[in-house]
Amino acid sequence: MRKGLLLLGSIIWFLLMFPGLAVFAYAQTTALNEWTWVGGSHSIPQLGNYGTLGVAAAGNLPGSRESSSTWVDTNGNLWLFGGLGYYSIAGPQFLNDLWEYTPSTGFWTWQGGPLFGNQSGAYGTQGVPSASSIPGGRSGAAHWTDANGNFWLFGGLGYDAAGNAGYLNDLWEYNVTASRWTWQGGSSLLTQFGNSYLDYGSTGSYGTQNVSASTNLPPGRSDAMYAVDVAGNLWLFGGTGYAASSSLGSFDDLWIYNTSSKIWTWVSGSQALGQPASYGTQGVPYDPSVHFPGSRWGGALWADNNGFLWLFGGIIGDLWKIDTASRQVTWVGGSPAGNAPGSYGTISVPAATNMPGARESFAHWADSKGNFWVFGGTGYDSSDNFGFLNDLWMFNPQSGVWTWENGSNSADLSGMLANYGTRGTPAITSEPGGLWLSMNWVDPQGNFWLYSGGATTNGTNGVIIDDLWIYQPLALTLQLQTITFSTLSDVLNTTTSVPLSASASSGLPLSFVSNTPSVCSLSGSTAEIATSGTCSITAIQAGNSTYAAATPVTETFQVVTDFTVSVSGANSMIVNQGGPATFNFAVAPEAVTNFQNTVTLSYSSSPALPSGYRMTMTPTSIASGSPPTNVRLVLSTPAIAVQEQAPYHPTFGTTAPLAICLLLPIMGYLRQRAKQFSVLTVLIFLLSGAALLSLDGCGGSSSASSGSPTSYEILVTATSGSLSHSSSVSLTVK
Repeated sequence: MRKGLLLLGSIIWFLLMFPGLAVFAYAQTTALNEWTWVGGSHSIPQLGNYGTLGVAAAGNLPGSRESSSTWVDTNGNLWLFGGLGYYSIAGPQFLNDLWEYTPSTGFWTWQGGPLFGNQSGAYGTQGVPSASSIPGGRSGAAHWTDANGNFWLFGGLGYDAAGNAGYLNDLWEYNVTASRWTWQGGSSLLTQFGNSYLDYGSTGSYGTQNVSASTNLPPGRSDAMYAVDVAGNLWLFGGTGYAASSSLGSFDDLWIYNTSSKIWTWVSGSQALGQPASYGTQGVPYDPSVHFPGSRWGGALWADNNGFLWLFGGIIGDLWKIDTASRQVTWVGGSPAGNAPGSYGTISVPAATNMPGARESFAHWADSKGNFWVFGGTGYDSSDNFGFLNDLWMFNPQSGVWTWENGSNSADLSGMLANYGTRGTPAITSEPGGLWLSMNWVDPQGNFWLYSGGATTNGTNGVIIDDLWIYQPLALTLQLQTITFSTLSDVLNTTTSVPLSASASSGLPLSFVSNTPSVCSLSGSTAEIATSGTCSITAIQAGNSTYAAATPVTETFQVVTDFTVSVSGANSMIVNQGGPATFNFAVAPEAVTNFQNTVTLSYSSSPALPSGYRMTMTPTSIASGSPPTNVRLVLSTPAIAVQEQAPYHPTFGTTAPLAICLLLPIMGYLRQRAKQFSVLTVLIFLLSGAALLSLDGCGGSSSASSGSPTSYEILVTATSGSLSHSSSVSLTVK
């Protein structure tokens, strides 16, 4: 009994001495849209308690830190590397220790790296894993996991192989199974740009835009934005660092890294620092050489399930979409002006007018349904106050709508927003305080884990703490819904409005968005027509506490300018066989000077023209923007055909007497001269008579054909979209 009491007292003393230790296993309950404080201290920065390398224990705890690199392994365990924070005896310094957290036990395990900060990197041989290789201490590195569950790390602010601190561009891979680091690329040594601490960086090599090359390498940087697409490629944008022969600044360059070929490609953006954004028209895609996001750091880049990258924040409160196939960029929303306050609306209610305030250094992640989440950071609240934020937002890429899910719409100016509640117990009133450069994970169940980072505590700004929190999003449990949007027919530009008819399977009301406001605007469920062109309308149902946002449905229709087709000149013509016929038609838009849409021309004949007739029309189409146009139709008929008559078979009815009459004077004359008929005379007489018998009078043996005149109706038809007009002429061929 005495030994039991002594043991219990020892345990109580241990807990009192180390109030920040995470001793609760992940057996605590989670509740939808509620935070649970899992462990860590919420008073002052905590030193790391490393325990024994590779051994999980209740007393183990990483020190307070910010801007570490994190990932989740295939077993659902949470990993943390480096950051700026406190090691075993002091801090803050750049760390390169490696930790694993097991949610099922609630224990941390020190898995590698030194007990001390500001350590140089041990690079070894490039491409060769080694037990002695390890990245130097750093913060703000880009990081991701590949299809095999291996962890990748690029750049950050930290130490090279020679102990110089600056902006790195080295690339590392960590194999969880083998517990080995491999230096995969980039420079192991920094270039000196100045004479003071952190005046170092790696210049990199851009190469040719959109051309992959083994020599390509982004300049060193920290706090870049990064995402992995569906093909497993890394996309990297912006961050802070040095360009060649330049002072410190922010980038706006976009890169892609192929993890299979291990080659970088500079996609777009500038090689120079400090580039302003070029927005263009909201909602319109552009080539990145025309309009592109400006230089920034500390924002977020993420990939959806449809081949698009999304970029948000970096103290500018704008939102961009990048098509990974066409490389076109679209300014989707948010203010082009920096320092924009948040528009919160009602908590848990999505709305088109909702928008987080401008911010940087916030926690962010994408859930399994493609929604994007933002927590905290440093930025502007609803009253345009600047400070540490603890608001939680969700963005649905399908609906394009933000939802304020949790937290305060006011900045944490005095460290009073945090409400820890009871450790391990979720509560609607529990929530972290305003944080920045915090670390986060998403476990296989879709729960969001948060390791605090920088905070305001009891009126003290810039304190680094080590709180561990878990949040269960409501959005992952919502019911699905679909939208039915009735097809819209083309209309004339004289139409003033078009009613819209759509419904959601949930029965929730819909909203409409015009994608082409210059052609058609919206008034409730009616499209108001402004001019000719393509009108594109999207029906949206953003969801609520029961239903997830529906996939938006878009319908388009043409607003077309009517036109006329008329005969210019003669509308009927008579031609002889073999002669041409030419008709002219006038095609002209109504109510406007030029055609607003393309017009296609065709012709037909009734009855059909016989073989040998040929008809040509010029032009066969009229381009959009063309003035009234004359159309010429030319008909060519074939020449008259010559027809042979059948052979003639003679008779004696009328031919014989005529022949005798002609021969009698000849015979008389011969008789007077010769006094008698000779045998030759008789023979000539008989032959001549026979020849005459073969004649049909004195006419020829062939004649031209002479048919009846034929009339044709020639129809010319002009078509544009759903509009079709015709005009006809009459042609008679003799």
